[in-house]
Amino acid sequence: MKKVTIEQIIAWEPCGLHGGDDGTNYTPQRIECLFAGREALTARDIATLDIPAADKLWALLHPEFVTDAQMHEAACHYAEAVVHLCGDNPRLQAAIDAKRAWLRGEISDHELAAARAAALAAAWDVAGAAAWAAAWDAAWADQVAYLVAVIEEATER
Repeated sequence: MKKVTIEQIIAWEPCGLHGGDDGTNYTPQRIECLFAGREALTARDIATLDIPAADKLWALLHPEFVTDAQMHEAACHYAEAVVHLCGDNPRLQAAIDAKRAWLRGEISDHELAAARAAALAAAWDVAGAAAWAAAWDAAWADQVAYLVAVIEEATER
């Protein structure tokens, strides 16, 4: 099982280390308290910490836990979780499908960029910035749970 130490997390320089916008302050002492005497934390340990979901996700997205390919697949999963909020627009699902095709080496970077541009245009046309913000907020908990499952599955292999 992949784990991280207090020293690793401090070296990542959490944005809250100097006082985050939400009032969170991740001083080395606070990080030490979160470890609660443990030498290292697993992805599951991080998911159960009493910290905001955005901070959990920030920690889990480090390369110590996930590969680039896993991050791209997680992005597809997250997009699928909220794509319904933008109505029935085939360009959105096409972009997700294109990302997965790109991961398999079936399309070029240029083709992926074109699909992404079409999806962004569709999303803005349909939903606007407010809906994207609401969709992102609604997806935080799912993102953390999904990423922990990916990390644990990769570790068990």
